[in-house]
Amino acid sequence: MKTFKVNGSDFGVAFLEGNRNINSNNVKKMEVSLKEFGKNLMPMVYIKADDARLNGRKLKDAIDGTTVEEGNRANYIVVLDGQHRFTAAVKMEKEGFDTSKLLWEELKLDENKTIEEALIEINSVGQMWKGTDYISGLALRQPDNEIVLFAKKLSDFGVSAKTINKYLLFEDKFSWAKPDEDVIKKKADLDRAKKIWDVVKQFPDKVNKESIIIDYIMKAGGIKHWEDELKNVANVGKDLDTKLRNLKVNEARQLLKKTLADLLDLG
Repeated sequence: MKTFKVNGSDFGVAFLEGNRNINSNNVKKMEVSLKEFGKNLMPMVYIKADDARLNGRKLKDAIDGTTVEEGNRANYIVVLDGQHRFTAAVKMEKEGFDTSKLLWEELKLDENKTIEEALIEINSVGQMWKGTDYISGLALRQPDNEIVLFAKKLSDFGVSAKTINKYLLFEDKFSWAKPDEDVIKKKADLDRAKKIWDVVKQFPDKVNKESIIIDYIMKAGGIKHWEDELKNVANVGKDLDTKLRNLKVNEARQLLKKTLADLLDLG
């Protein structure tokens, strides 16, 4: 376990599994700031890993990604805000950056406050959350909700919240910040979403994260005939696979769009 100086004491640093994913572009921006000022201008917010509210939650070591076991949590802190700053600082250690200069602030939560409430509040007053960030937060609160877990799976793969809505609801206007449970119960079709995704994920990564295919299925087949169009999409995938993999990203996307548009015109 690698330790860091946190407000005068040595601790291992952990991330809460399911919290916001690390964005490489954000890390690069933080590296620039750390180089310029020699420290983080905004303190990283943390909570002690042995806080009872974290019982049952999965924590991973921020350095090697291993699971932090219950019996070892007293030696760790959990970063609630500042994952990108910390990740950037660790990368810069190789260049001589002194991580002992990092600024930390311990979050003292009221007894009636949950970790999820703290995360939402922290990020709502800091960097605005995207739809996929709310999905991650929801997955923390509802770890047994299969619809939410499917949305989290697609989010982690790089699919936008708007596109995830299309898979689940066949519409894009749905807010994960304050999800309407009635809308989910009435409109979400997990079985349909999984079947469509099983086909889409076979396409090269340069196109399968986009909404190109689900847009086509919604327009050409709709709720009643989506299965027929899914078969057409699967055939297109087989026919274009080699071409799509050999083309540049924009060229591959344009080819797929044109092929599906032509298919729509024929229909």
